[in-house]
Amino acid sequence: MELWRTCRLVVDTVIRVKKWSREKAMTHLIENTPSPKNDSVRAIERCIAMPGQATAHLIGKLKIMELQTQA
Repeated sequence: MELWRTCRLVVDTVIRVKKWSREKAMTHLIENTPSPKNDSVRAIERCIAMPGQATAHLIGKLKIMELQTQA
């Protein structure tokens, strides 16, 4: 799952910063994760529709882990 999340972070960023096409982003996910093609298609659609969602998800996860450690 960490590999999947990392690739989603890359795609979420480069779609905007480097202007990757939908197809190039999909190819990146398909080639770099063991996930089915349908999952990659949905992830790309989500990145396009909700910019920053993958990044926000990771930041939230890290904050929750920090709070759990403090508790």
